[in-house]
Amino acid sequence: TAAVTMPSETAAFTEVFEAEIYKHLSETSALDDLHAELLFSLQRAGWTERIKSLSLELLRAGRCNHFDDLVDVVVTLAAGEPHPTVPEVNPTSATTNGHSTTNGVESDSESPFKNLDVRIPKEVVDQGVKAIKDSIRPIATIEDDGGVGGNASTAENSNHATKSEKK
Repeated sequence: TAAVTMPSETAAFTEVFEAEIYKHLSETSALDDLHAELLFSLQRAGWTERIKSLSLELLRAGRCNHFDDLVDVVVTLAAGEPHPTVPEVNPTSATTNGHSTTNGVESDSESPFKNLDVRIPKEVVDQGVKAIKDSIRPIATIEDDGGVGGNASTAENSNHATKSEKK
């Protein structure tokens, strides 16, 4: 018969697992190394310059008046999602009475936001996932490690060994 894990046991285990990972990452240089590596990769890809340009244009155009609004727009667009402040980005184009519109707004071919793509490059995301996996390997077994997006589970989850037993 298969063992049944109660939801409360799973939640408690997940919290312990997350705490153990966080403790491990904070006790090593893993987070600082990850930050430096990702920042370098984003700069090399030109992403940081695109974000600076977008931020400046949002302020110049008066589309954002507060820092919190600016951060909200940039984070949303970096995630590849549309934002109502900048309908020209990630458009769902339509034609109304023979005029091109984007999300119901008349299209402006001179808009600095037209065809803007500030999504975080997939290569950088993959690199970050790989770096995190490498950082937690000393305390966790990573299932389905063939691809970048595999799932991690602790050694305790897979064979009930503790961190000290794994070593």
